[in-house]
Amino acid sequence: MDESQLPGKNSFIVLNRCTDDENNDALSFPQFELKMNKENFHMSSMSDVQHIASNDSQVILPDIGDETTEINNSNDVEMRLSAILNENVTLKETLHQNNMAMKQQFNTLCLWQEEVLKVHQTHKERFEETKQLIIKLMAENKELRLSNEGNKEQLALKQLQTEKEELQKQLAEALQNLNIITLKANRKRNQESANHKGNMESIDLLLAKVVSQDEELLLRNEQLHNLRLRMQTLESENEAIQILKAQVAVYQSDFNIERKNREKLASERDRLVIEIQQLRKQNKELMNERELYQSCQCSHLKRLIEEAPASISGQDKVGTGDFFCPNPDCNMSFTTVGPLQIHVEKCLKLTD
Repeated sequence: MDESQLPGKNSFIVLNRCTDDENNDALSFPQFELKMNKENFHMSSMSDVQHIASNDSQVILPDIGDETTEINNSNDVEMRLSAILNENVTLKETLHQNNMAMKQQFNTLCLWQEEVLKVHQTHKERFEETKQLIIKLMAENKELRLSNEGNKEQLALKQLQTEKEELQKQLAEALQNLNIITLKANRKRNQESANHKGNMESIDLLLAKVVSQDEELLLRNEQLHNLRLRMQTLESENEAIQILKAQVAVYQSDFNIERKNREKLASERDRLVIEIQQLRKQNKELMNERELYQSCQCSHLKRLIEEAPASISGQDKVGTGDFFCPNPDCNMSFTTVGPLQIHVEKCLKLTD
């Protein structure tokens, strides 16, 4: 009698544990729903902030041309802002899809949990029926023991014992199947919890990325504001720049004229230097020719002077022996050699 009740007690303990786990899951559902509501509220507030930031960033810039590089930078900033806004919208859609997938998984888990509870309740009812049947059979077995004797009692007892063993075997199989179903349910619940944790981590990463994108958007808005102020300053300075450009053009024309004059003077100076070098060369050649001529005249004069004494006596005898200066430009005549020598030295500058 005690041995037949032991499996029943153990099975009740297992069922009570499973029931406690299911109650905990049922109690955790409102908390999970509250957490999801908070996250949805946070995401809606973030989307409202992003919508306001996107409306603030849609400012029409004035068309001021391509005169400065700051204007190109402002266009790049606007393109970057539009890209950031598009990426922000994509992240919102991804986050919404993840929330819908998590909600669908949670609904699936709830349905599966209800099915497990139904199966568990069915097994519990079968277990109770089997237990009642065992008790009934045990009572009948006791009555048969008291009423029957001999072989009939033994046969009936043996039959009851066989039925009891068969029922115990069925009960053990039912308990084993129940344990297997419980293990599968726990395993699937753990898997769903792990998937839920992974989805929550991905959602946290997406939220962090959205926050960083919002911060970058604020920074880009500030840079755009600074660039607009800079463009206004450049527009105010543009008139002064145009005046300076006109002055630079005037200075450039004056500089070009002066440079041309300098180039002309330099070319004229080079030409004069070349002419001076040529004149110096010609002068040197003339000096050499003059020295050569003077040396020739001097040798010729010496030869004449040496020949003069021999011819003086003959000329005196003749009576008409005049002496002429060897310089063709002079052609002075002398009657004696002494005055001729003095004249030739002065005329030909032999003393130099």
